[in-house]
Amino acid sequence: MHWAYLQIWRGEPLDLPDLTTFEDLRAIHAWGREFYGKVAGHLGTLDAEALQQEINFPWADELVERFGAAQPATFAETILQLSSHTTHHRGQICTRLREIGGEPPLIDFIAWIWTGKPAPEWSGP
Repeated sequence: MHWAYLQIWRGEPLDLPDLTTFEDLRAIHAWGREFYGKVAGHLGTLDAEALQQEINFPWADELVERFGAAQPATFAETILQLSSHTTHHRGQICTRLREIGGEPPLIDFIAWIWTGKPAPEWSGP
């Protein structure tokens, strides 16, 4: 989903690979990791005015069918959506790790701040 948002923000057509085209988990990892450099570069070009622009989603018609309406979202709101939705999935992963006997790492944002905002450690699968 991250790549879809970046492509929408850039005004590009959606071009997402089918997961079956990846050779293995390392290839998926590399593809996912590439997003973070690209999005940082893109977000660094924005000003306050750009953050207030409305974003049009290609799947808006589906939302109208499901909810009856799909109000526009600003660029800033879509950034918040992307990060909060990711948090939801990290919570799901932590729950599953506990279910199978594991202990998930501490993933709280505030803990990252308390530990001096360390750079990510990008180890592969």
